[in-house]
Amino acid sequence: MKHNANHYGEKYRKLGFSKDEYGNNFGCYTTFNINKSFKKLKPSSKKFQRVANIITFENDSGFVLNTTENEANYDFSHYKEIERYDSIFYNKELDLVMGFFWDGDGTLVFIDKKDRIFINTDCKKDYNWEVIKG
Repeated sequence: MKHNANHYGEKYRKLGFSKDEYGNNFGCYTTFNINKSFKKLKPSSKKFQRVANIITFENDSGFVLNTTENEANYDFSHYKEIERYDSIFYNKELDLVMGFFWDGDGTLVFIDKKDRIFINTDCKKDYNWEVIKG
């Protein structure tokens, strides 16, 4: 499944980002230019909240991985930071949701029309994709 995850993650990355001024299209690393067919989602939307949750917890279930109050507090503040970052988008034609967070390392997430979730928690790499659901 890892090979499939890398294939789809990179395919969706190329769809989500436009090339930079040098012709590179390694989104969430060499370029942060979003393809015009992707529109920003409002933080109040369910799609936005789901992707922010996935970026924060690296799963689709939320706080289940927390074991201490400190971890829960840290994750909640990280979620709020992602919410302010405002980098979650939707392409209606493709029915593809994309979200990323960059803090020196990048996390990139896609949810496709089959409700498969692809995540790369070190998006400087094109081979680091995982399937969370699908």
